[in-house]
Amino acid sequence: LILQEVPENLDRVIDFIKELDRPARQIKISAQMLEIYNTNDVEFGVDWTASGSWSPENSNRTVSQTMTQDGDRVTDKFITYDIGALMNGWSVDAVVSAIVGESKGKVIAHPEITTIENKMATIQMGQKIPIKQFDQSGNVVIQFEDVGTILRVTPHITATNQILMHLIPERSSIEPDPSGIIINTSNAETNVVVNNGQTAVIGGLTSQVEVEATSGIPILKDIPLIGALFRYTEKHYEDRDLVIFVTPTIVEDDLADAGL
Repeated sequence: LILQEVPENLDRVIDFIKELDRPARQIKISAQMLEIYNTNDVEFGVDWTASGSWSPENSNRTVSQTMTQDGDRVTDKFITYDIGALMNGWSVDAVVSAIVGESKGKVIAHPEITTIENKMATIQMGQKIPIKQFDQSGNVVIQFEDVGTILRVTPHITATNQILMHLIPERSSIEPDPSGIIINTSNAETNVVVNNGQTAVIGGLTSQVEVEATSGIPILKDIPLIGALFRYTEKHYEDRDLVIFVTPTIVEDDLADAGL
């Protein structure tokens, strides 16, 4: 690189080039995913009307829910979801412990991933479901659909060292149907600005879970061999809300160089 500049501007140009030549900064994304029986139960340490240094970019928020049947995806309806932040004095672990301790939810996963600034990081947990389809000749074709929980995060570090996160959470579940398998999918898209190490909370993404309950005549239903005559099992589907705690942390240059 050859520079030509008047002496009084040369130092400023060199400083500018050094600024451009910096390696891309890294951000560690820590997520806690909880399955909640009702988002309204999450009153422990979460402010669903947060403001101040934490701010949702509502203008870019879009939410939709879709259903897939036999591999054909159709728009079902729009849904609502909530964005919040942790209250002062509360940590993610404290909130999660309070929710689980009150039997109002359970931890699904606690993944962590490190990504480069402005590059999307994807956290995916679930399984691939085979779905039968027919091609133009009438032959059966097996197509696999991802079912489970997916969180896509694209972080950007602002001039004030805050972190702008473009978040796309998605949750899907399968449901039996006489005509085939239905995949219910809830997803959202939003931009959130948080301080370094601060936690944003997303709630309201729903899915259906099969619940099995056993009832019967006390004592008699527990007798070996003949107990089945005095009890019955009922299966039904219940809605479950997914609450995601997302905490971005800037990886300092010395730690990044050391591979930490």
